[in-house]
Formats: sequence, structure tokens, C-alpha cells
Amino acid sequence: MRLSRNRFRSANLLDLFRSADPILQQEQELFAAFSSSRGDYSADTAARVRDRICDFVDFARKALMPPERVIVEVKRIAAAAGWNRPLFLHERESEKSDPEQVVQDIVSVCIDRYYS
Repeated sequence: MRLSRNRFRSANLLDLFRSADPILQQEQELFAAFSSSRGDYSADTAARVRDRICDFVDFARKALMPPERVIVEVKRIAAAAGWNRPLFLHERESEKSDPEQVVQDIVSVCIDRYYS
């Protein structure tokens, strides 16, 4: 009986910790979207990643994070996840991704969503 109470307390403390920093949870979800989508790249995948970026931007804007910081955070999370693909598919995709295009796409999605 005592062991189950301790386990219950631990679970409650973990929930409290997670809820204490909701931006951290949003960052983890965005990281997961980037990292899980690296191997399967298609128009649908790119759209899902863009949607997840938009969710993060919406949350950050509500948390009063300035747009410059939002962009920096999304770029940081994408780099940490190893994301190196454009967020918009073009008719002729090269086999190698252009890092400048990746950054431009991330900035474009963040700004469009932040000010929409």
C-alpha cells in the first residue's frame, strides 16, 4: 500500500513539473515532429511539420514571446532535430537540401503565422 502511494506522488510531481513549463512541452513536440519526419519526406510530411511549427508559434505568441525569439527557437529546434529539408516542395527538388532555403522557409512560416 505504501509503495503505491509513493508511485502516485511521483506521478503527480512529474505532472506538476510538466505543467510548470508548458513551453518546454511545446518545444519537445516540435522536436518530435522534426525528428520523426526526417526519413519520410513528402508533401504531406512537409505540411504536418509546417502545421506543428504554426502550433508552436501560436503558443509562443500567446506566451508573449517576441517574434525574433520565436524564429530563433524554431531554427534551434530544427537544427537539434537534424531537419535539413525545405518546408515547401518545389517541382524540381535537388537531392541535396539548401541550408539557406531551409532557414528561409522556417522564417517565412514563423512570420506569416505570428502576424496572421
